[in-house]
Order: sequence, then structure tokens, then C-alpha cells
Amino acid sequence: MIYNFLIVDLIFFGSAVLSLFIALVIILKHAEPGGTAFALVMISVSLWLIFRVFEGVAESIADKVLWAKFEYLGIATLPAFYFVFASQFSRKDQWTTTRNLLLFSVIPLLTLVLVFTNEVHGLIWSDIRPAR
Repeated sequence: MIYNFLIVDLIFFGSAVLSLFIALVIILKHAEPGGTAFALVMISVSLWLIFRVFEGVAESIADKVLWAKFEYLGIATLPAFYFVFASQFSRKDQWTTTRNLLLFSVIPLLTLVLVFTNEVHGLIWSDIRPAR
């Protein structure tokens, strides 16, 4: 199987590796408020980019859809993690209670369920065809 890498795929892959490196450094140091949340932001970005590279090099539509679904692991979790990071970094920790964190996770979880069950209902992608 031959994979056709475009320059943008290499840039995305490099960015994903850089994001993972930043997350690792933050996890090892974690001295600042919001450090762990920012590491989760970087991991979400990294997942999004890595699966985007897999989608970009996939040849069949079915493979592209599969990798696009996995992209949503990063896409759906990124806003929630970023909100937690911003609230901790700005020292508004009263917003990150367990109740609020559970509420913040409802939309990403619902989005992931809808994405991975799209063939049943078609709510995320109703028609999938290659762009011209």
C-alpha cells in the first residue's frame, strides 16, 4: 500500500509531535496553575492532528470517514479542556467544580456518540462524497 503524503500532512504531523512534546514537558514540570489542563489541551490538539494526517493519507472514502471519526476525539474534547485550563490559569477555580466538569463533559461525550453512530442516524454527515 502506497501512501501519498502531502506537505500539509508532514506539517500536521510535526505539529502533533510538538504538541505531544509540550504536553510531556508540562506534565513533568506542572508547577503552574492549569498545567495539567493545558497538557490535556495539547494532547487533544495532538490527537486531532495525528488522525487528520491518517485521514489525509487514506485512499478510500470508508478509511477517510473512519479517521475523521477518530479526529473528533480531539475536536470534541478540546473546548472543554481549554475552558478548564483558562479558568484554572486565571485563578477562577470556583468554576471547575465536579458538578461543572460533569456538565462540561456532556456535550463532548454526546458529540462522540453521535459521530461514532452516524451510520444509524446521519446527523453528523448526511452525505459523504469526494470534493471536486
